[in-house]
Amino acid sequence: MDRKNRFNDVLTHSGTDEALSETGPGTLNRTGVNTSPEMALDLIREAQRTPPDPPGDARMLAEYRGEYIREKTVIGSKPVPAVSGRNRIPAADGAGSIFLDKLGERLAFERQGVRLYECLIGKVMHMGMVAGGPTLEDLEHILEEERKHFLHLQRAVIGAGGDPTVQTPCADIAGVLSQGILQTVADPRTTVAQCLEAVLQAELADNDGWSMLRNLAMAVGARDLDEMIQKAQEHEDEHLAMVRGWLANLVVGRDAVSWKAVKATSAESGKGQAKPKAAGRSKRPEPPGKSGKAKTRKPGRK
Repeated sequence: MDRKNRFNDVLTHSGTDEALSETGPGTLNRTGVNTSPEMALDLIREAQRTPPDPPGDARMLAEYRGEYIREKTVIGSKPVPAVSGRNRIPAADGAGSIFLDKLGERLAFERQGVRLYECLIGKVMHMGMVAGGPTLEDLEHILEEERKHFLHLQRAVIGAGGDPTVQTPCADIAGVLSQGILQTVADPRTTVAQCLEAVLQAELADNDGWSMLRNLAMAVGARDLDEMIQKAQEHEDEHLAMVRGWLANLVVGRDAVSWKAVKATSAESGKGQAKPKAAGRSKRPEPPGKSGKAKTRKPGRK
């Protein structure tokens, strides 16, 4: 039997449930070499007989890259604080430029965050809400807070003597880093759980970004921005906890044994059922396997 016939035989007779991709019924996942072991051996033998063209390895590639690295070309240019500005940061020793660069990074990230949650809302609207997953009310709430962060940062850049329309070097990098996250959520083939995996990466970076900005603001003396940054950090802490909870519920399963055990433990410890949900919003999800500490009764009390 030649290679073509062997391959067709695999497609015809190996369509078992184990071989089918979860992404679509009847779709054969042919990414693994075990789909056709004989052809995999042929492929390995041919690869061993064929030398790389052009010759070389990672060290040679590093040498070529080194030529460009030694040129010390940078991404963009740091913004220069303007003469005017309510909270203008002095440009001495570059502190003002660094602060405006990081403000621009936060501005770009929050703008992308707005787009990210707009896209996720569209995904949930068309795919439908899943038990244990995000509700449209929760997503709209996060979207509104991300939009407020963006507007607050715009005013902060202007107050520091900068131009919010300038793309700073760090803003440029932030845009490139977040492209894959947005593409994952925008892909019509991804599930809500897969989208939450991507959003989790964004929320983790967002939290650290705000922490870095707060430390930098204190270092350059922009203490009047501390309240705004602290409030944003509180929002982002909540966003991160919610996304983590939703993802845990969808991956582990809200009705898993561990989740039921949590509810039983909570009831036995005197905590009872969860507190009523706030109007229009669902309770912040708790990852399966976590619960409050049980109350210890004192001896002699009923």
